Amino acid sequence: MKMLQPLTAKPPKQGPARSHSGDERHKLYTGRRWRRLRAQILRQQPLCRECLRLGFVQEADVVDHIRGHGPDWREHFFDPQNLQPLCTDCHKAKTAREQAAKARGGLSDFDHEAAASHTPPTTRQHAHRKGNRP
Repeated sequence: MKMLQPLTAKPPKQGPARSHSGDERHKLYTGRRWRRLRAQILRQQPLCRECLRLGFVQEADVVDHIRGHGPDWREHFFDPQNLQPLCTDCHKAKTAREQAAKARGGLSDFDHEAAASHTPPTTRQHAHRKGNRP
């Protein structure tokens, strides 16, 4: 005859710790107000702002916060003047530059000047990646 093992509760899984502000941001990004604002921005400006600046035509699929998620991020989260349409490639490149600057201890990605004046990929790299020509 088999002996039954007593039921014991499994310890809760330990995932990465999330800060309150991370939870708050998640709620904002998944909330109705952000989804509507994002859709409005993409309807009004359907092309990537950075690609246009470089002479390319590329559909935007990301709404980027020009001024990053710094100490006063709540004040600028829903501000249309702080939002810009970007394609995924330009958004990834901008985010990587901001994170690298922050890691070097230089200008942080929270600095409006650093976020607004990011250096784009060269025209040749951009054209090759997109399969476009100016």
